[in-house]
Amino acid sequence: MKRLLLVIVFFSVINLLVACTSGKNEATLKLGLDKIENSKDAIAFIVNNPTEEELSKIRNLKEFEFDKSNESLLVVPVNNNSSVKVIELTLYKEGIKYGKELFKTDSTSNNYALQIKATRPEGVPAMEIIVEKDGTTGEYQVSYNGKEGNPKVEIIKKNTK
Repeated sequence: MKRLLLVIVFFSVINLLVACTSGKNEATLKLGLDKIENSKDAIAFIVNNPTEEELSKIRNLKEFEFDKSNESLLVVPVNNNSSVKVIELTLYKEGIKYGKELFKTDSTSNNYALQIKATRPEGVPAMEIIVEKDGTTGEYQVSYNGKEGNPKVEIIKKNTK
């Protein structure tokens, strides 16, 4: 009987560990992002100007300072083992061009989020966030919506290309 109980406990722990490392990012649940409407095509979420309470829910919080700003945004991938990149953008006569890679995480862990400290520029974006999981990507150019303002939560949708 004790042996059977030990086997059950062992497999339960293994199952829990596998679920935590290969599935959905726990941070989306802790921040209530799983309840956002029209999020079935989301590869990540952006939480604008996260509160201290929201930040305290993230166990694996990484930070990247783009500029000396009091503003920030939180990038929360939907799935674990996603890659997150921040790329510099520059405006030329021909249009916006990619610059250097400013930040990169190859494989996110459970309960991961990236806090980017940056002032959102009006007009031409200064950086792009790229989230990738199993060959599917989503991009988000960071800029300020001067007409309506940016909502508290935004969705980075999977590309359908």
